[in-house]
Amino acid sequence: MTRRRKSFLLLSPVFRVSESLQQVFSNRAQIKSEQLDLERQLKENELRQRYSEEDKLQVQYISANEKTEKTELQVNDLEQHIKQMVKFTALQDQENKHMQNCKEADRKNIVDLQKVSLLLSLFSYSGKWPCLVILYVIEQK
Repeated sequence: MTRRRKSFLLLSPVFRVSESLQQVFSNRAQIKSEQLDLERQLKENELRQRYSEEDKLQVQYISANEKTEKTELQVNDLEQHIKQMVKFTALQDQENKHMQNCKEADRKNIVDLQKVSLLLSLFSYSGKWPCLVILYVIEQK
């Protein structure tokens, strides 16, 4: 083509409209591409945020479970401790009752010994046991 013809084409309204349309479509394609890229980034951010929230909830759930397990262990330990305390208290009560019985038996023994001693002094012990003292001791048992 000749130079003149090229300049005529460049100046023609059809060519200008065509060039403008190409520019518009090129800009539109670029805008669409940018829009798609922004939508993709938005979706990625939403997913990241959702995953982050799910991770946070999972950590809270795990922490809550650990606290629950720890509390359950403490409750179980406390229950065992209470059972041991009840067992020891019952054992202590038994020992106190046995001690009281022993003290009572000891008191009775002392009283019996005092009575025997009194009877022996009354009968002026001469090396042999008087029959009354022996009968008294046998009757008391």
